[in-house]
Amino acid sequence: GLTNANDANIRSIADIDPTCSENVGLAINVQNLGQNPITSLSIEYVINGDTNTYNWTGNILSLHSEDIELPEVPFTLQGTNTVQVNLPSDDNNSNNSASTTFDDAPSGTSTVDMELHVNNQGNDTRWFVYDSSGTAVYHGGPYPNNNPQVVNVRFTLPADCYEFRILDIANNGGGAITLTDHEGTQLYHTNGNYGSGERSPFSTNGILGVTQNQLDNISLYPNPASSTINVKNAENANIQVFDVLGKLILSQQDIAMDAQINVSQLQAGTYFMKISKDNLVTTKRFLIAK
Repeated sequence: GLTNANDANIRSIADIDPTCSENVGLAINVQNLGQNPITSLSIEYVINGDTNTYNWTGNILSLHSEDIELPEVPFTLQGTNTVQVNLPSDDNNSNNSASTTFDDAPSGTSTVDMELHVNNQGNDTRWFVYDSSGTAVYHGGPYPNNNPQVVNVRFTLPADCYEFRILDIANNGGGAITLTDHEGTQLYHTNGNYGSGERSPFSTNGILGVTQNQLDNISLYPNPASSTINVKNAENANIQVFDVLGKLILSQQDIAMDAQINVSQLQAGTYFMKISKDNLVTTKRFLIAK
């Protein structure tokens, strides 16, 4: 039989995914190896040296276990983050503590390129980029079936914590996807075996990169535009206009200093103008309003 009247055992701390958030919550599993029910616990959880306490109440019968969610708390994100969970002293203190680690999410510059390989079941595919407030700042899909293609989209993302989310309606994955910043840092990759979907965090540092900063004098106006958009300070540049799915809509070579581009044929929505000059590239986002 059981030798201890009161014996709470931390069986596990649930895995914590890499994160760029500075708030984290934990989930633990507590088993009752004592004779008496456990009806309250003062649970201490230490993250990177900072101590938090959660006063849990409930009822764990002898030889039963329960998953306990510890509330989110702020912490200082490090490359590798340490977690220790401690239960109060009881008749057996050898099983009152457990620890784990988790990593920070990949971090890159604010110019991020997505390469999405669409397979024959393109209609199953949806993707989103969410900022830290939960707003979808970019999204795409579905795509036509039986039309394999490579979709390239450039994101300009202010410094923040983001989540890339891929969904597959048929629950059987899709094509490969890679997110890379302009310095070549890989922020996300899947070979397509993601089932119904997956989510992956990453952060950006607000740096647009040398190539973009040197072309910062280029501006588009009016924005939103309806029939004509002016491209200022882009003399002798080449331009390409893409929709949000990465499809090339129009292009012009060697434009004038203050060029007027006819966009009357574009549908209302968001577009991206890729401007290339002297081996430098910048991408400007603009809106069409009808």
